Amino acid sequence: RDPALAAEHLERAEDPAAAAAYLQAAQAQARRYHHDQALALIARGLPLAQEGRDRHQLLAARGQALLDATRAEEAIVAWREALATAPDVRARCRSHIGIAAGLRLLDRTTEGLEALAQAEPWAQEPAMALECSRLQHLRGNLCFALGRIDDCLRAHDAALAAAITARSDEAQAQALGGLGDALYLRGRLRSAHQQFGRCVALAHQGGFGRIEVANLHMVGWTAHALCRFDEALDTATRCLELAREVAHRRVEMISLALAGYVG
Repeated sequence: RDPALAAEHLERAEDPAAAAAYLQAAQAQARRYHHDQALALIARGLPLAQEGRDRHQLLAARGQALLDATRAEEAIVAWREALATAPDVRARCRSHIGIAAGLRLLDRTTEGLEALAQAEPWAQEPAMALECSRLQHLRGNLCFALGRIDDCLRAHDAALAAAITARSDEAQAQALGGLGDALYLRGRLRSAHQQFGRCVALAHQGGFGRIEVANLHMVGWTAHALCRFDEALDTATRCLELAREVAHRRVEMISLALAGYVG
């Protein structure tokens, strides 16, 4: 019942399944937003990875955990190591997207777009709709940072369409948040507020806490812009609680700013 303990037993028994067990244990910790624990379990699994696929999956999990912990430079290194060990096209595509996500956190937007361009030929394959959605969502975020409003909106529209094709509620929630950003950048505050609301509702329903918290504060900011001050303050309070729960320090800061601004 304890994935970490099970992995340790397999390691001591010199069982080849130990590396995959450490990956499962790390993923369980990551779902609880325990990034340091996840990284420690990945570090234990990597020396045991006898199969190339196991090593790649552990490196990819390290890259994602570092991204979630906003340790961008380390995440880029991990994703580049994952790329070097990628066993197939899907793994290479995801690795390039991971690299681009790290570059975005460092505001290296042009390099991030270049990384996505390398992944795009693979992401256009019919079986890669989920990867396509993630790529387009990230492209939209990078275009947002550059002020390229039309490109931002097109990318998030494409991300939503691909997410629907992939039947992924998580990807749909991400895309809806991206559309909210694009509409906000264009000054369409009422429409942005509606999209952020749809995003948060879907994320909450699916248990996608980091997506929910990353977009909930924008429900508050757009509510404030629409002169819905009570809603904005209530949203700031809820967002602050959730940000602390999932250890999202940036959103915690923004939520405090929103609460102070509205109050």
